[in-house]
Amino acid sequence: MDGKKSYIGDWKDDLYHGQGVESWANGSRFDGHFQEGKKHGFGTYFWPDGTFYSGSWMSNKMQGQGTYKWLDGRQYVGDWQDNNMNGKGKYNWPDGRVYEGDYLNDKRHGNGSFKWPDGRAYIGQWENGKMHGKGTYLDAEQ
Repeated sequence: MDGKKSYIGDWKDDLYHGQGVESWANGSRFDGHFQEGKKHGFGTYFWPDGTFYSGSWMSNKMQGQGTYKWLDGRQYVGDWQDNNMNGKGKYNWPDGRVYEGDYLNDKRHGNGSFKWPDGRAYIGQWENGKMHGKGTYLDAEQ
């Protein structure tokens, strides 16, 4: 039964088209809009572990604005392109860390701020996920 799926929803010319729910035997599920057989428009994809993405889709890919939430409490809200965090976004960790700024291919890249729960902060440039270029580091108040 692994790999089997079901679909309940609207059809057009033998393709999923309109609102529908696509479910897989492993517990994955997509609830949203389809266009010509592909996820397109607004929808939510649930993985078996409880992780989910809710937002815009284009041709089966996360594209545009959306929220991705992991089971451990991490959350990203922002821009997506080709299933990657790309553009402006905010990433929160359950321990209180927060990054807000630019992303490129799932990595902090461009300008952004990173704040730690103890009050430390870095505001500046990032490259390939690392603090790189001009920036300001603020130590926590003692």
